[in-house]
Amino acid sequence: MSGWVGADAVAPFSTSVPNTIVYVPEDGFIRSLELLTSRSEVTQVDRGGRIRLRTAPRHVFAFVSEAHGQPIVSPVRIYGDLVSADNRGADAAEHLREVAIGF
Repeated sequence: MSGWVGADAVAPFSTSVPNTIVYVPEDGFIRSLELLTSRSEVTQVDRGGRIRLRTAPRHVFAFVSEAHGQPIVSPVRIYGDLVSADNRGADAAEHLREVAIGF
C-alpha cells in the first residue's frame, strides 16, 4: 500500500483517505487485477478509482513494512506518490517528510 493509505498508517494527516495505491510485482499485475475485480464490491473503471493498482520492480518490496496488518511501502515511496497526488497530496507529503522521513 502507498499513497493516502500508506501515509495514514505511517504519519496520519488527513481526516479522510480518498484513494489508495497498491503496488504489485510486474509479473503479477494481471493476476492481481483479476483477484481484485473478482470481488463483487470492486468495479474496474478508466479513471477516478479509489484503488489504483501499479506495478513495481521487485526491489520496491524489499522495503515493505507492516502497519495495522497492511503491507506498507517505504515512507520515501509514499512521499513520492503523495507529491504527485491530487487535492492535498503535497501537504500530506510534507507532513510525512517531517514526521517519518526526517529531513
